[in-house]
Amino acid sequence: MKKVIIIVLIVLLSFSLAACNKDDVVESESPAPTTSEVATPTSTPTPVVIYPDGVPHDGVRPIAVVIDNQGEYPFPQAGLSDAQVVYEFVVEGGVTRYIAMFWETKIELIGPVRSARDYMLDFIFPYDGIFVHNGGSPSALAQIDYEEWIDSLDGTKDANKIFEDITSNPNNWQDTYTNSEDIYAYIEEIGISLETDLIGYPEFSESPIILEQGINAKIINIAYSAISFSTYMFDEEKETYFRNRNGETHTDRNTGEPLSVTNIIIQKVTNETIVGDDSGRQELETIGSGEGYYCTLGKCIEVTWEKADENSPTIYKDSDGNEIMLNEGNTWIQIVPTYVELLIL
Repeated sequence: MKKVIIIVLIVLLSFSLAACNKDDVVESESPAPTTSEVATPTSTPTPVVIYPDGVPHDGVRPIAVVIDNQGEYPFPQAGLSDAQVVYEFVVEGGVTRYIAMFWETKIELIGPVRSARDYMLDFIFPYDGIFVHNGGSPSALAQIDYEEWIDSLDGTKDANKIFEDITSNPNNWQDTYTNSEDIYAYIEEIGISLETDLIGYPEFSESPIILEQGINAKIINIAYSAISFSTYMFDEEKETYFRNRNGETHTDRNTGEPLSVTNIIIQKVTNETIVGDDSGRQELETIGSGEGYYCTLGKCIEVTWEKADENSPTIYKDSDGNEIMLNEGNTWIQIVPTYVELLIL
Protein backbone atom coordinates (compact mmCIF):
# COMPACT_ATOMS: atom_id res chain seq x y z
CA MET A 1 0.00 0.00 0.00
CA LYS A 2 2.86 2.33 0.83
CA LYS A 3 4.36 1.64 -2.62
CA VAL A 4 1.13 2.71 -4.29
CA ILE A 5 0.97 5.93 -2.25
CA ILE A 6 4.61 6.75 -3.04
CA ILE A 7 4.06 6.16 -6.78
CA VAL A 8 0.93 8.36 -6.76
CA LEU A 9 2.85 11.13 -4.98
CA ILE A 10 5.71 10.94 -7.52
CA VAL A 11 3.26 11.19 -10.44
CA LEU A 12 1.47 14.16 -8.86
CA LEU A 13 4.80 15.87 -8.19
CA SER A 14 5.79 15.41 -11.83
CA PHE A 15 2.57 17.04 -13.10
CA SER A 16 3.06 19.86 -10.61
CA LEU A 17 6.58 20.63 -11.86
CA ALA A 18 5.46 20.48 -15.49
CA ALA A 19 2.74 23.03 -14.75
CA CYS A 20 5.19 25.54 -13.27
CA ASN A 21 5.84 28.70 -15.24
CA LYS A 22 9.07 28.45 -17.25
CA ASP A 23 10.22 31.79 -15.84
CA ASP A 24 10.22 30.18 -12.40
CA VAL A 25 12.57 27.41 -13.45
CA VAL A 26 16.18 28.00 -12.50
CA GLU A 27 18.68 26.09 -14.67
CA SER A 28 21.68 25.82 -12.41
CA GLU A 29 23.22 22.72 -13.95
CA SER A 30 25.71 24.71 -16.11
CA PRO A 31 27.91 27.08 -14.08
CA ALA A 32 28.42 30.60 -15.39
CA PRO A 33 31.61 30.84 -17.45
CA THR A 34 34.56 32.59 -15.85
CA THR A 35 36.82 35.05 -17.69
CA SER A 36 39.36 32.29 -18.28
CA GLU A 37 36.80 30.25 -20.20
CA VAL A 38 35.97 32.76 -23.00
CA ALA A 39 35.59 30.87 -26.31
CA THR A 40 38.05 31.65 -29.12
CA PRO A 41 36.20 33.41 -31.99
CA THR A 42 35.97 31.38 -35.19
CA SER A 43 37.45 33.10 -38.27
CA THR A 44 35.27 33.38 -41.36
CA PRO A 45 36.78 31.35 -44.21
CA THR A 46 37.71 33.24 -47.39
CA PRO A 47 35.11 32.41 -50.05
CA VAL A 48 36.46 30.56 -53.08
CA VAL A 49 35.49 32.21 -56.36
CA ILE A 50 34.98 29.71 -59.16
CA TYR A 51 35.25 31.27 -62.61
CA PRO A 52 33.70 29.67 -65.70
CA ASP A 53 36.17 28.18 -68.18
CA GLY A 54 37.82 30.73 -70.40
CA VAL A 55 36.86 33.79 -68.36
CA PRO A 56 39.53 36.22 -67.01
CA HIS A 57 39.84 36.47 -63.22
CA ASP A 58 39.07 39.76 -61.47
CA GLY A 59 41.83 41.22 -59.33
CA VAL A 60 44.53 39.08 -60.96
CA ARG A 61 47.23 40.18 -63.41
CA PRO A 62 47.41 38.02 -66.53
CA ILE A 63 50.55 36.55 -68.04
CA ALA A 64 50.72 37.95 -71.61
CA VAL A 65 52.93 35.85 -73.90
CA VAL A 66 53.95 36.69 -77.48
CA ILE A 67 53.54 33.54 -79.59
CA ASP A 68 54.95 32.94 -83.08
CA ASN A 69 52.79 32.27 -86.13
CA GLN A 70 55.27 32.48 -89.00
CA GLY A 71 55.41 29.59 -91.45
CA GLU A 72 55.16 25.94 -90.48
CA TYR A 73 58.00 25.61 -87.95
CA PRO A 74 55.98 26.82 -84.93
CA PHE A 75 52.94 24.75 -85.84
CA PRO A 76 51.28 23.52 -83.71
CA GLN A 77 51.74 26.22 -81.10
CA ALA A 78 51.41 25.35 -77.43
CA GLY A 79 49.13 26.94 -74.84
CA LEU A 80 46.63 28.78 -77.03
CA SER A 81 43.79 26.49 -76.01
CA ASP A 82 44.32 27.46 -72.34
CA ALA A 83 44.39 31.23 -72.89
CA GLN A 84 41.31 33.14 -71.76
CA VAL A 85 42.03 35.95 -74.25
CA VAL A 86 44.10 35.82 -77.45
CA TYR A 87 44.99 38.73 -79.75
CA GLU A 88 46.18 38.24 -83.33
CA PHE A 89 48.16 41.07 -84.95
CA VAL A 90 49.77 41.58 -88.32
CA VAL A 91 53.56 41.98 -88.24
CA GLU A 92 56.12 42.42 -90.99
CA GLY A 93 56.23 40.21 -94.05
CA GLY A 94 52.47 39.59 -94.20
CA VAL A 95 52.50 37.18 -91.24
CA THR A 96 50.78 37.47 -87.89
CA ARG A 97 51.69 36.96 -84.26
CA TYR A 98 49.64 36.25 -81.12
CA ILE A 99 49.46 37.55 -77.60
CA ALA A 100 48.01 34.82 -75.37
CA MET A 101 46.75 35.94 -71.96
CA PHE A 102 46.52 33.55 -69.04
CA TRP A 103 44.85 34.17 -65.68
CA GLU A 104 45.96 31.68 -62.98
CA THR A 105 46.35 28.89 -65.51
CA LYS A 106 48.70 25.92 -65.35
CA ILE A 107 50.18 25.16 -68.78
CA GLU A 108 52.76 22.52 -69.56
CA LEU A 109 54.23 24.34 -72.56
CA ILE A 110 53.73 27.84 -74.02
CA GLY A 111 55.19 28.98 -77.30
CA PRO A 112 57.08 29.39 -79.46
CA VAL A 113 57.79 32.69 -77.72
CA ARG A 114 58.78 35.52 -80.05
CA SER A 115 59.68 39.20 -79.93
CA ALA A 116 57.51 42.14 -78.94
CA ARG A 117 56.09 44.99 -81.01
CA ASP A 118 55.25 48.36 -79.47
CA TYR A 119 51.55 48.29 -80.41
CA MET A 120 51.14 45.06 -78.45
CA LEU A 121 51.70 47.07 -75.28
CA ASP A 122 48.52 49.09 -75.96
CA PHE A 123 46.50 45.92 -75.35
CA ILE A 124 48.54 44.69 -72.38
CA PHE A 125 48.52 47.89 -70.30
CA PRO A 126 44.73 47.93 -69.63
CA TYR A 127 44.95 44.42 -68.12
CA ASP A 128 48.09 45.29 -66.11
CA GLY A 129 49.57 42.24 -67.83
CA ILE A 130 53.00 40.78 -67.13
CA PHE A 131 54.70 40.76 -70.55
CA VAL A 132 56.56 37.59 -71.56
CA HIS A 133 58.58 37.85 -74.79
CA ASN A 134 61.89 37.02 -76.42
CA GLY A 135 63.43 40.34 -77.45
CA GLY A 136 61.55 42.94 -79.45
CA SER A 137 61.60 45.65 -82.08
CA PRO A 138 63.73 48.74 -81.28
CA SER A 139 60.63 50.84 -80.53
CA ALA A 140 59.10 48.15 -78.29
CA LEU A 141 62.29 47.67 -76.27
CA ALA A 142 62.76 51.42 -75.97
CA GLN A 143 59.25 51.83 -74.56
CA ILE A 144 59.71 48.93 -72.14
CA ASP A 145 62.99 50.45 -70.90
CA TYR A 146 61.47 53.92 -70.62
CA GLU A 147 58.33 52.85 -68.76
CA GLU A 148 59.92 51.44 -65.62
CA TRP A 149 56.58 50.23 -64.26
CA ILE A 150 56.22 47.66 -67.08
CA ASP A 151 56.90 44.14 -65.79
CA SER A 152 58.70 42.51 -68.70
CA LEU A 153 60.12 38.98 -68.71
CA ASP A 154 62.51 39.09 -71.68
CA GLY A 155 64.22 35.88 -72.79
CA THR A 156 67.15 37.87 -74.15
CA LYS A 157 67.82 39.39 -70.73
CA ASP A 158 67.57 38.30 -67.09
CA ALA A 159 64.49 36.12 -67.64
CA ASN A 160 66.28 33.69 -69.98
CA LYS A 161 66.14 31.01 -67.26
CA ILE A 162 62.38 30.52 -67.84
CA PHE A 163 62.85 29.63 -71.52
CA GLU A 164 64.10 26.51 -73.26
CA ASP A 165 64.61 25.35 -76.84
CA ILE A 166 62.69 22.17 -77.59
CA THR A 167 64.94 21.22 -80.53
CA SER A 168 68.70 20.86 -80.82
CA ASN A 169 68.85 22.79 -84.09
CA PRO A 170 70.91 25.97 -83.52
CA ASN A 171 69.41 27.53 -86.66
CA ASN A 172 65.82 27.07 -85.48
CA TRP A 173 64.80 30.42 -83.99
CA GLN A 174 61.18 29.29 -83.67
CA ASP A 175 61.62 26.65 -80.97
CA THR A 176 61.82 28.71 -77.77
CA TYR A 177 59.17 27.76 -75.19
CA THR A 178 58.27 28.43 -71.59
CA ASN A 179 55.71 27.12 -69.10
CA SER A 180 53.50 28.50 -66.35
CA GLU A 181 55.40 26.85 -63.49
CA ASP A 182 58.70 28.53 -64.40
CA ILE A 183 57.00 31.86 -65.10
CA TYR A 184 55.26 32.01 -61.72
CA ALA A 185 58.37 30.81 -59.89
CA TYR A 186 60.42 33.58 -61.48
CA ILE A 187 57.75 36.18 -60.73
CA GLU A 188 57.82 35.17 -57.07
CA GLU A 189 61.61 35.17 -57.05
CA ILE A 190 61.92 38.76 -58.27
CA GLY A 191 58.96 39.99 -56.22
CA ILE A 192 56.36 40.93 -58.84
CA SER A 193 52.83 41.30 -57.47
CA LEU A 194 50.02 39.39 -59.16
CA GLU A 195 47.26 41.64 -57.81
CA THR A 196 45.57 44.44 -59.74
CA ASP A 197 42.42 46.53 -59.75
CA LEU A 198 42.43 47.01 -63.53
CA ILE A 199 39.92 45.27 -65.80
CA GLY A 200 40.55 45.50 -69.54
CA TYR A 201 37.85 43.20 -70.87
CA PRO A 202 34.07 43.52 -71.45
CA GLU A 203 31.54 42.03 -69.04
CA PHE A 204 30.39 38.43 -69.35
CA SER A 205 26.76 37.37 -69.38
CA GLU A 206 25.58 34.62 -67.02
CA SER A 207 22.96 33.50 -69.54
CA PRO A 208 23.72 32.82 -73.23
CA ILE A 209 23.63 35.85 -75.51
CA ILE A 210 21.97 35.18 -78.86
CA LEU A 211 22.55 37.97 -81.36
CA GLU A 212 19.05 37.69 -82.83
CA GLN A 213 19.40 40.78 -85.02
CA GLY A 214 22.84 39.76 -86.27
CA ILE A 215 23.83 38.23 -89.58
CA ASN A 216 24.68 34.56 -89.90
CA ALA A 217 28.28 33.82 -88.99
CA LYS A 218 28.75 30.09 -89.48
CA ILE A 219 32.01 30.69 -91.34
CA ILE A 220 34.37 33.61 -90.68
CA ASN A 221 37.49 34.02 -92.79
CA ILE A 222 40.12 36.71 -92.19
CA ALA A 223 42.78 36.97 -94.91
CA TYR A 224 45.66 38.96 -93.42
CA SER A 225 47.70 38.13 -96.51
CA ALA A 226 48.13 35.39 -99.11
CA ILE A 227 50.31 33.46 -96.63
CA SER A 228 48.42 34.13 -93.40
CA PHE A 229 44.68 33.70 -92.87
CA SER A 230 42.43 32.64 -90.02
CA THR A 231 39.12 30.81 -90.35
CA TYR A 232 36.40 30.03 -87.81
CA MET A 233 33.72 27.39 -88.42
CA PHE A 234 30.71 27.17 -86.13
CA ASP A 235 29.70 23.77 -84.77
CA GLU A 236 25.94 23.87 -84.13
CA GLU A 237 25.93 20.81 -81.89
CA LYS A 238 28.80 21.92 -79.64
CA GLU A 239 27.87 25.60 -79.87
CA THR A 240 31.44 26.70 -80.43
CA TYR A 241 33.73 27.85 -83.20
CA PHE A 242 36.60 25.65 -84.31
CA ARG A 243 39.61 27.41 -85.70
CA ASN A 244 41.62 26.85 -88.91
CA ARG A 245 45.05 28.30 -89.49
CA ASN A 246 46.15 28.74 -93.11
CA GLY A 247 43.66 26.15 -94.27
CA GLU A 248 44.50 23.52 -91.64
CA THR A 249 42.81 22.61 -88.38
CA HIS A 250 44.41 24.76 -85.68
CA THR A 251 45.53 22.41 -82.91
CA ASP A 252 47.39 22.81 -79.62
CA ARG A 253 50.71 21.03 -79.11
CA ASN A 254 49.83 20.23 -75.49
CA THR A 255 46.58 18.44 -76.25
CA GLY A 256 46.57 17.64 -79.97
CA GLU A 257 42.98 18.92 -79.99
CA PRO A 258 41.50 21.62 -82.25
CA LEU A 259 41.20 25.11 -80.79
CA SER A 260 37.62 26.07 -79.93
CA VAL A 261 36.48 29.66 -79.44
CA THR A 262 33.36 31.18 -77.84
CA ASN A 263 33.69 34.90 -78.67
CA ILE A 264 35.31 36.51 -81.70
CA ILE A 265 35.91 40.26 -81.90
CA ILE A 266 37.17 41.71 -85.19
CA GLN A 267 38.71 45.15 -84.72
CA LYS A 268 39.63 47.10 -87.86
CA VAL A 269 42.64 49.41 -87.56
CA THR A 270 44.73 51.44 -89.98
CA ASN A 271 48.36 50.50 -90.39
CA GLU A 272 51.44 51.46 -92.36
CA THR A 273 55.02 50.31 -92.78
CA ILE A 274 57.45 52.20 -90.57
CA VAL A 275 59.53 54.54 -92.70
CA GLY A 276 63.18 53.53 -92.75
CA ASP A 277 62.60 50.13 -91.14
CA ASP A 278 64.55 47.64 -93.26
CA SER A 279 62.51 44.73 -91.90
CA GLY A 280 59.18 46.25 -92.96
CA ARG A 281 57.80 46.48 -89.42
CA GLN A 282 54.31 47.87 -89.05
CA GLU A 283 52.73 50.70 -87.11
CA LEU A 284 49.12 50.04 -86.05
CA GLU A 285 46.71 52.80 -85.01
CA THR A 286 45.25 51.12 -81.92
CA ILE A 287 44.33 54.37 -80.12
CA GLY A 288 41.28 56.28 -81.34
CA SER A 289 38.16 54.68 -82.77
CA GLY A 290 36.98 52.46 -85.57
CA GLU A 291 34.65 49.69 -86.67
CA GLY A 292 34.46 45.94 -86.37
CA TYR A 293 32.32 42.91 -85.59
CA TYR A 294 31.35 40.77 -82.63
CA CYS A 295 30.52 37.13 -83.38
CA THR A 296 29.24 34.42 -81.04
CA LEU A 297 27.00 31.35 -81.26
CA GLY A 298 26.82 31.53 -85.07
CA LYS A 299 25.69 35.17 -85.28
CA CYS A 300 27.56 38.43 -85.86
CA ILE A 301 26.81 42.13 -85.29
CA GLU A 302 28.59 45.30 -86.32
CA VAL A 303 30.36 47.14 -83.51
CA THR A 304 32.45 50.23 -82.97
CA TRP A 305 35.57 50.45 -80.85
CA GLU A 306 37.23 53.29 -79.00
CA LYS A 307 40.39 53.63 -76.94
CA ALA A 308 41.31 56.92 -75.27
CA ASP A 309 45.02 56.29 -74.66
CA GLU A 310 47.52 53.47 -74.27
CA ASN A 311 46.48 52.75 -70.68
CA SER A 312 42.73 52.73 -71.31
CA PRO A 313 40.80 49.58 -72.24
CA THR A 314 39.31 49.24 -75.69
CA ILE A 315 35.54 49.71 -75.46
CA TYR A 316 33.33 47.83 -77.92
CA LYS A 317 29.77 49.06 -78.52
CA ASP A 318 26.82 47.82 -80.55
CA SER A 319 24.82 49.91 -83.05
CA ASP A 320 22.71 51.34 -80.20
CA GLY A 321 25.80 52.62 -78.41
CA ASN A 322 25.69 50.01 -75.64
CA GLU A 323 28.84 48.21 -74.52
CA ILE A 324 28.75 44.61 -75.65
CA MET A 325 28.65 41.69 -73.24
CA LEU A 326 30.44 38.45 -73.99
CA ASN A 327 29.29 34.88 -73.57
CA GLU A 328 31.11 32.94 -70.88
CA GLY A 329 34.12 31.36 -72.54
CA ASN A 330 37.38 32.28 -74.24
CA THR A 331 37.72 35.26 -76.56
CA TRP A 332 39.86 35.81 -79.66
CA ILE A 333 40.35 39.42 -80.71
CA GLN A 334 41.44 39.82 -84.32
CA ILE A 335 43.26 43.13 -84.86
CA VAL A 336 42.70 43.51 -88.59
CA PRO A 337 44.04 46.17 -91.01
CA THR A 338 41.20 47.98 -92.76
CA TYR A 339 42.28 46.62 -96.17
CA VAL A 340 42.01 42.97 -95.07
CA GLU A 341 39.38 40.86 -96.83
CA LEU A 342 36.68 39.54 -94.48
CA LEU A 343 34.21 36.80 -95.30
CA ILE A 344 31.31 36.21 -92.91
CA LEU A 345 28.68 33.67 -93.97
